[in-house]
Amino acid sequence: MDTRSKNTFGRLLRAVIELAAHAVVLIVVLGLFRLVQFALECFWGGKDVRFFDRIPLRYIFDGADLIMLLGLLSVGVYNGVQAYRGKE
Repeated sequence: MDTRSKNTFGRLLRAVIELAAHAVVLIVVLGLFRLVQFALECFWGGKDVRFFDRIPLRYIFDGADLIMLLGLLSVGVYNGVQAYRGKE
């Protein structure tokens, strides 16, 4: 392998590691959200828990999941591209 292909492989490896790290963080955070949701449902004693008798608890946690998914995924892709380009 010449120097250029080693450099390209190294950049690709850094980008994959960056994306994998963000995926692991995302899995842990979403798991913690589910754990908190389960604890609140057990605390209030039911599956149909509503805040102010209007908003289901599930909607709030689904919204938080979506925000975390989009946020960490977009930051992960951005950081992966930056790692591949070699910029710090």
